[in-house]
Amino acid sequence: MTQLDYSAFPLWRPIIADGHFQTLAEAMETFFRVAVQPTCSAIAAELAQLPRTGTNSEMDRWEDLRTVQIATHQSFALAIGAAWERGLREQMHQAAIILVKDQPDGFPDRIKRGDLKSIRKNFARIRGFELDLVPAFREVELLYHVASAVRHGDGRAADEVYDMRRELFLGDGVRTGWWAYFAEGGDSPKSVKRLDISLEQLETFKNAVVQFWRFLADIPRAHID
Repeated sequence: MTQLDYSAFPLWRPIIADGHFQTLAEAMETFFRVAVQPTCSAIAAELAQLPRTGTNSEMDRWEDLRTVQIATHQSFALAIGAAWERGLREQMHQAAIILVKDQPDGFPDRIKRGDLKSIRKNFARIRGFELDLVPAFREVELLYHVASAVRHGDGRAADEVYDMRRELFLGDGVRTGWWAYFAEGGDSPKSVKRLDISLEQLETFKNAVVQFWRFLADIPRAHID
């Protein structure tokens, strides 16, 4: 692993709320261990016991559970993304109140709203560097768009995910639920119905979020050292 040069970052002005960075990372590790991994593994094990060919009833059971699997994995991606976003907004809100001078009226409260573009802009204003410099942020950015797509359905967020990681979407000819009998090939390639987040991808998202929080926790320590 490449050693990070923390001196390249502006001097971090610590606040009490920074103490939560490590606990946010630990909470995400716990959530994945006790909820995400066991649930996804149990569904996969059940799915493996069902035949993909056979009577209509047998195929229906496989297709319906496969649909549940896709929806469950999407829901976990949303949960991981929502936890990251909420944690970051809360941290930025506290930091804005304490650190930003000559701020416009209502600035700290506006941090709790807005899209990723506004999060980037506000973070840079508060902390003095771009979020893109944080290791693993590229994967966290993808997670943000995945969570938005799951939350809002087909639209701009789903298009963003498709443009970033097309391989996350199922192609034609891959059955993903009972509706496939009637609509397979009829949905947009960018449809959220086709967004298939594997357990491995969920773990990648979790690792990126954990790395994100631990990096922010390490900056002030590195500067002190």
